[in-house]
Amino acid sequence: MFGCTIGYTGNTEKAFKINREMTDYQFQWFASVMNIGAMAGSLIAGSLANNYGRKNCLLSSALVFTSGYLILALAPHQNFLCLFTGRVLTGIGAGISSFGVPLYIAEVAKTNRRGALGAGNQLGITTGIFVAYLIGNIETKSLYDDQTVCDWRYVTCILLGISVLFAALLMLIPETPRYLFLNSDTQAGEEALLQLRGDNFVSERQELLTINDRDQDQGEQPSLWMYKKQVFIGCMLQVFQQFSGVNNLIFYLTKILDQAQVNDPQVYSVYIMLLNVVVTIVAIRLMDTAGKHHQK
Repeated sequence: MFGCTIGYTGNTEKAFKINREMTDYQFQWFASVMNIGAMAGSLIAGSLANNYGRKNCLLSSALVFTSGYLILALAPHQNFLCLFTGRVLTGIGAGISSFGVPLYIAEVAKTNRRGALGAGNQLGITTGIFVAYLIGNIETKSLYDDQTVCDWRYVTCILLGISVLFAALLMLIPETPRYLFLNSDTQAGEEALLQLRGDNFVSERQELLTINDRDQDQGEQPSLWMYKKQVFIGCMLQVFQQFSGVNNLIFYLTKILDQAQVNDPQVYSVYIMLLNVVVTIVAIRLMDTAGKHHQK
């Protein structure tokens, strides 16, 4: 859903403007306000995960996604406020999920699979972007002339369906054993381990109990200031990644290709996003190979 939300504006921009849903200036706000929503979502995601659990954190993101896309799908003609509100909500959902998904994966994955599954999260994002661009090629006649444009409401309804499916599938997964043991719910933690690992979970159960006992003995958790170097490096990696401008490219790729006078820019934008998926798969493989060589 995170990837779908990023890629939503790529092939829908022309339809929004030709159907007079918004002006060019309004669309710039519509596309970029998702980032503001994501910032807000990421700020509350930690509290949601710690106070209500990792699974409920993900469920909250799914509900926000669903609410946002529902508002977008039902927005009256030329009602920019509804469109703007829906886009903000999908951004909040993206912010929550961008924190909750990697955390959930890290806590349920086996140690030897954690890297691959963590990288799979990035693959899911790029696949979502590709899907958003692909379904953005569903076209219909515009409201005011005979031009053929993307059917943005149909695209929105598809993403609404995906967000509902996301919420439904989350009901089938357990809470992370790590969270349950940290909250002294040993029985529920053992049930979650049984669901995730089968009968072979004794050693992991003991490891989680040891970690829990150690955390309780330490009392108050250390301040992040003690890890300021690691936090600074992590934050700067994210900042420089965003300054690369990749989000602007994703938000406006079809428009960029159109202004470059590329024939069929909507089709070529899909090809580029497919290439993005392929390169992500290659990068995951390279990371795995480089990690093994480093261990040697």
